[in-house]
Amino acid sequence: MALASLDGRLSTTNPAFARLLGYNCEELQGKHFSAITHPQDAATSQARLQTLLADGTGQVNLELRYLCKSGGSLWCATSISLLHDAAGRPAYFLGMVQDIDERKNAEEERTRLQQQLFQAQKMEALGTLAGGIAHDFNNLLSVMLGFCITGSSALEF
Repeated sequence: MALASLDGRLSTTNPAFARLLGYNCEELQGKHFSAITHPQDAATSQARLQTLLADGTGQVNLELRYLCKSGGSLWCATSISLLHDAAGRPAYFLGMVQDIDERKNAEEERTRLQQQLFQAQKMEALGTLAGGIAHDFNNLLSVMLGFCITGSSALEF
């Protein structure tokens, strides 16, 4: 879990979230969420947070990549809610994060394998088509060759 101010700076994180990214809680404190969000996911995340802030209620569910301290990235399912102060004004973003890296990597592998299977099926169909055309062409040539042989022997007599 992580608590962030409305400008996107992390104020508090639990040890599990910090450990997930390879940090300790103190290292994450004060960091802007965009500093730990993968650049390809940052714009979408920012837009969804702005929508949440404009609506004032509800929550946003995202699947995005976070940047780990080691330099790698990690797919996470993130649910962000808006917390209000005693007067009912938006005060903080509360994010609950779940590691889904294994599932996303398995999905990507599955997609890659499906594409390979589709390509193999296309090549098989093309091979079958080429074999059929070659067979038909061979049949036509056999008839012509047979006619030529028959025709030349008829001329000799």
